[in-house]
Amino acid sequence: MDHSEDNDTPVDVLTQEEFTQIIIRRQKLASSANIRRTMLLESATLMLDDDTRYDDLFGKHGGSKPGKKPNIPRNFEAAYQQLYQHYFSDTPLYDSRLFRRRFRMSKELFLKITDSV
Repeated sequence: MDHSEDNDTPVDVLTQEEFTQIIIRRQKLASSANIRRTMLLESATLMLDDDTRYDDLFGKHGGSKPGKKPNIPRNFEAAYQQLYQHYFSDTPLYDSRLFRRRFRMSKELFLKITDSV
């Protein structure tokens, strides 16, 4: 590339071959970017379409259904604390006999199962 001596008007001289190569490189870059963009959009469309088909076949899980009553609020933490105090604390309210009667297994078996899980 040649630059003129005059600083006011710098001139880059490209041969026709260099100019053609630059144009071809830019077209390839634009083309590959367009291909990537197209592939990404097609993949996203297929994924969304698959989701829609899955929902159509199996229905959506969870959430409220129109016309149904709202869920009853339950205090799970308090229930856990009560269960622990009644059966598993150092001084349980109910003995092993009542544990077996309520849960249909011995307390020892229950603890063995929970330790294994």
